[in-house]
Amino acid sequence: MNTTRRSFLKATAAIPVAFTAASYSRILGANDRINVGVMGLGGRGQGLAQTFAATEGVLVTDLCEADPRRADKTNGVLRKMGAPDAKVSGDIHRMLDTSDCDVLVIATPDHWHTPAAMLALAAGRHVYLE
Repeated sequence: MNTTRRSFLKATAAIPVAFTAASYSRILGANDRINVGVMGLGGRGQGLAQTFAATEGVLVTDLCEADPRRADKTNGVLRKMGAPDAKVSGDIHRMLDTSDCDVLVIATPDHWHTPAAMLALAAGRHVYLE
């Protein structure tokens, strides 16, 4: 017998799915939280990461920085604010490939603005760039 989409749905419709109150509270709709990645963690980038982390409904999920000391420092500041550690990458390509971020905040030197914005847009992300 061939399994069609319709027969599969009929067969699985009766399977009960239960969520505990704790697990259900962690399920968020697409518009309930914005995941942000920050590229460039100098003074401005760290400040923007803190601002976004302090905003209700926003989670800083990714940090992209060539200097791992800056990424560690920013994660430490975010941790003190009560935010979870963000994933750290030194490569924007890798970050965009493996990240769940919705928005890329670009706080790099000027010569990286256009390439980073184009890569983020091509990966389907929104871009915040000053």
